[in-house]
Amino acid sequence: MIPGKRVLGGRDALPGAWPWQVSVQHVYENTNAKEHICGGSVINREWVASAAHCFHKGFMNHPEKFRIVTGINKLSEIKDASQLLKISKIIMHEEYSESTTKNDIALIKLVNPISYTDYVQPVCIPSIEETQTLDLCFVSGWGHFTREGSNPDSLQEGEVDLFGVDVCNEFYWGVLARGMFCAGKLDGSVDACRGDSGGPLSCFDYNDKKFFLVGVTSWGIGCGTPGFPGIYTNISDYKEWIEAKLKEDDPTNFGITWNAFRLTTLVLTVVTVFV
Repeated sequence: MIPGKRVLGGRDALPGAWPWQVSVQHVYENTNAKEHICGGSVINREWVASAAHCFHKGFMNHPEKFRIVTGINKLSEIKDASQLLKISKIIMHEEYSESTTKNDIALIKLVNPISYTDYVQPVCIPSIEETQTLDLCFVSGWGHFTREGSNPDSLQEGEVDLFGVDVCNEFYWGVLARGMFCAGKLDGSVDACRGDSGGPLSCFDYNDKKFFLVGVTSWGIGCGTPGFPGIYTNISDYKEWIEAKLKEDDPTNFGITWNAFRLTTLVLTVVTVFV
């Protein structure tokens, strides 16, 4: 099992195509250098969703060791559309297991709120019922092209097929638990890899003309290994947990901002590329 993944078999994403995608970066104290380690998704102005395994438990009380970059397409280019954001706290799921990767989800609270633009927008979190009708799905991130390779500079995107936990367990010897599913291509042509962890698996709703955050990139066997599509945290199973944590942090906060990013010309371009 390899926690930490990338979009293998994908293509360069257009700027602004995935405006909820963020880069979670480690800030090195001595040199002030920054390194992309994981992805994440904007869920409202103050919070980002990511994977628990991106944050070693020793770093839980040191949010200053990380930063969030929104509105970024190339890791090497911090443009006017980008926002560099400090982190005030990291909340890992209380029952996250490093050995089984169960409950691989984390919430990141920002020091200052995000400013929404054409390049930075929140993504909707679906109910369990809503996920049943979503089948046009994409994974995005700056993960490696090969298991031992380096991160691409440009954000990558790839269309993937979804598989329920029962089907996934036929591939993975029954190790998947509730709150997980797998996605990719069975021939291994499209997959996530090291560096994509925590990033979004986004699915398009034709009726509402908007994207939903369906999965958080979690783990897999190799990168693009035929017969072993990548494993994702099923975000709809954690919708109540997310709302509870947000309200616990701020009792005046009644949950996530659900009026998230609707279809624009840029996203329409992404959809038609793969149809």
